[in-house]
Amino acid sequence: MSNHRPHHSEPLERSSRSFAAAVVTALMPYAGALGDSGLSANLEIGGRYDSNVAVIDVDRSSGEGDFAALFSAGVAYDQPLGKRTSVKVGYNFGQSLHADFDDFDLQTHRGSIDARFDAGVATLGTSYQYVHARLGGDKFMVLQQVSPYVARSYADGRFYVRAGYEYTDKSFSGRPTRDAEAHAVSGMLFWFLDGVDRYWLFRYRYRDEDAVDPALEYRSHEGSVQYVQRFDVAGQRVTGRLRMGYETRDYRAVTEEIGAKRDDSRLRLQSSLSIPLGERSTVAVTYKYGALNSNLPAVDFDEHVVELTYSAKL
Repeated sequence: MSNHRPHHSEPLERSSRSFAAAVVTALMPYAGALGDSGLSANLEIGGRYDSNVAVIDVDRSSGEGDFAALFSAGVAYDQPLGKRTSVKVGYNFGQSLHADFDDFDLQTHRGSIDARFDAGVATLGTSYQYVHARLGGDKFMVLQQVSPYVARSYADGRFYVRAGYEYTDKSFSGRPTRDAEAHAVSGMLFWFLDGVDRYWLFRYRYRDEDAVDPALEYRSHEGSVQYVQRFDVAGQRVTGRLRMGYETRDYRAVTEEIGAKRDDSRLRLQSSLSIPLGERSTVAVTYKYGALNSNLPAVDFDEHVVELTYSAKL
């Protein structure tokens, strides 16, 4: 049986601000010693064509294609706090601007903290992220996630395994029945065939989401496999990626619009090429295909997406 809870975004936002303030206070004594060596920044600009502009988080699709300009910028600080402990703090800003469907323009502010401890036989860590999103210029969603994890390398670094638990809280502005809490367990396996020049990445996640509206509650199984290879083209080290993901969702209650429980499955395919332009910049072209199958018409469609982006490490 699900546990419904009242709308509580304000207490969550207060707790997140308190958490961030506590982290900053804890790091202040180290600021002088850390210097600038752990600071990094990145910038990305580009464009995208989407054959069906949609916001899947709220089951909303336009049924039409559109072009969008893309922009993102981020900064991160990663430094050890002793021989075995390190902390990484980051912030990222993202914005999409559509040519026609400006109601689908998405702006995100993402803050994250990751603390890691080398326990010898394994790495123990906990990550936290806070996301504030605006859709079409209006407040849209606040997401918070906490994820403790354990990771370890095997066979002289040929395999790397990570397993974790995820607690997620989502609060939607103007859509309180969509507010939800989710518990998930996840795992990933890197299989290095030739170091980072050629490897496989396997992922799996089981998720149990409780929402204010019982019709939006579901359990899901999601898996993906990705192959990455770097190769030389005209003296440049090009990176190619192929990815396939599949997700099934088992909804708990009847959706009034269709008079039945939702039955959703999602197949996603992706391929990309990244071409370096010097030591700190890259051009990437990406193609994505999505086959979203559902008895809810708004999220029953095929989608083709093409992106061209330029990124630079500052």
